[in-house]
Amino acid sequence: QFSAFLEAHASEAAAFESRFFQIRNMLRARSRSWWLALHRPYPQFEAVRKALVRPNVYIVTTKDAASVQEILAAWEVPVPDGRILGRESHTAKRDALQKILATTGAPCSELAFVDDHLPHLYSCLDLGVQCYFAKWGFTPNQAALDPRIMAIDSLEGILGEGHVD
Repeated sequence: QFSAFLEAHASEAAAFESRFFQIRNMLRARSRSWWLALHRPYPQFEAVRKALVRPNVYIVTTKDAASVQEILAAWEVPVPDGRILGRESHTAKRDALQKILATTGAPCSELAFVDDHLPHLYSCLDLGVQCYFAKWGFTPNQAALDPRIMAIDSLEGILGEGHVD
């Protein structure tokens, strides 16, 4: 339903997005503590916290990197500089994955991409990366998965030593 709505209102999306981020930045500036309190870690976040200490783990997000860095800092989760690729660094998550591959020199088959939004995963399948659908995310009731995408309940088990995650 969301995809159909987005398609029907595509001409308005850029203006909405611009206004959304403008208002969010204003609210964050007005009351940082209130804004931070709006964000809560999901139940599986402890596995993410553990993964983030690894040198080859990146966060690719549609949020801006500064916001994610600020939220994680409030949760006492340090993330090294350059490990959060926010919306300002790419137009699509696929582009961010290609940047990670170029930066690390890792083979595509060693990159594990975890996301809770199937269109992001589908757009990366032809890169040859391992795609995982995060069932704990904001869009858990997605349609049937492509057989090349594995649905997972947690990060445990996919973060083997060979992955550039």
